[in-house]
Amino acid sequence: MNIPNVPTDNLYKFLALSGTIIVILSLYFPKIKEAEFRDRLIDIKENISILDSKIKDCNSQLEMLKKAVNTKNIDSQEIDKDKIIPNIIDKTIELGNIINLIEIDQIKKSFEVTRIEVLSERLEEILFWRKVTLCIGFLSAFFSYIFWYFRVQKIQDQILKNDLTE
Repeated sequence: MNIPNVPTDNLYKFLALSGTIIVILSLYFPKIKEAEFRDRLIDIKENISILDSKIKDCNSQLEMLKKAVNTKNIDSQEIDKDKIIPNIIDKTIELGNIINLIEIDQIKKSFEVTRIEVLSERLEEILFWRKVTLCIGFLSAFFSYIFWYFRVQKIQDQILKNDLTE
């Protein structure tokens, strides 16, 4: 398999083809990265939704346990104090565990939000560099093709035409 040689016979031809390649690559590769980042953003937003749901669930469990603890009438003669106090202690420990779970989920959520911010910044940076390379490639290709045609190819065509007429 023969790999074509890079056109080194003419600087304008080289710049024109290089600019064209830069334009093609600046259209293709940033789109791939953008799609990857958008997929990751969707995954992170999904994780945040799951964490929000967990936090709501833990908060509702917390409220139910608070109500259960508050509705117990310890002074009532019908309730055995030896049974209710360990139950309240167990409920208090359970409340502490739920509060810890809520705090952990909130920390995870804050990290996920930070991830979104970082990915958004990187996405903006990629899109900026995409525009820059697209402009550079387009300008390089455009002016190189023009110079190549008017300064080199037109003269070579004229020389070839003169040689054929002689």
